[in-house]
Amino acid sequence: MKDADGCSRPKSLPSPANLPTRSDRQGRPRRIASLPTPPVGAAQRATQPAVRTPSGPGAALFHRAAVVGIARPPPDPSRGMPESGRVADGDTLRLVEAAERLRYLEVTLLGARGALRGVDTDLVATSAVAVSADEIVQVKEAVGELAEHLEWLTALVDDLEAADVEVRLAPLQTEAEAALSDGVMDIERLRILAECLDVRSGLQALAAMLRTTDCHTAWGEATVGDVLAWFRRSDVAFARRLVDLAHTSPAMRWADLDDGTIDRLATVFEEHASTERCR
Repeated sequence: MKDADGCSRPKSLPSPANLPTRSDRQGRPRRIASLPTPPVGAAQRATQPAVRTPSGPGAALFHRAAVVGIARPPPDPSRGMPESGRVADGDTLRLVEAAERLRYLEVTLLGARGALRGVDTDLVATSAVAVSADEIVQVKEAVGELAEHLEWLTALVDDLEAADVEVRLAPLQTEAEAALSDGVMDIERLRILAECLDVRSGLQALAAMLRTTDCHTAWGEATVGDVLAWFRRSDVAFARRLVDLAHTSPAMRWADLDDGTIDRLATVFEEHASTERCR
């Protein structure tokens, strides 16, 4: 999980809708990625206006001005409560992303707790517990990641309906494809979305994003091969064969690719996704 500066941190990033645009070689507007902005606190977030609601599937997924979580418009009283077992629009992806981020934090915090093994209230006067500088750094980094993930998690769960639901694959993939097509700058969210999608829908969504945004420039150390291997039923060997068709290397960082290479990759993704033999 690395940001545009190469740090292992998810960042709260500005919405792609607010980014300046330029035109690519085919005359389509392409939004330009900008640097991350600091996350806002919960009190500030409650007053942030919605800036865009994407059209099409997953239209309930839209970005707040300073928090790239998944926010939903204020509830419509005329809709009433969702039926038991039925997930409100956008909630399937919201629940999956929250679960993935909680799993990541669990591992991170367990590692930090291990670094402080033996440091507790049972210390005795005749012994000492040695804690190295590296272990202190590990604890500090874990706490920092907890704080940053908390912003995401708060935005994800704030508007979830309190009702019994069944999380199903079909709506998850519909919402993930719409979100990926719309543009993703946070590398951890990109991984989660990619892991929700099969190769065909993932390549179609990734090509659509590359055609219309420059979000890939914010993916830090992530390589072309990394992202392609995240899709369901994909692997490193498949990613290498696909990237070869675009005359580039799977080891290339997305942030280092020029416009011509991006256009070739988008074309290869579109062509492969349209074939019957697509994975």
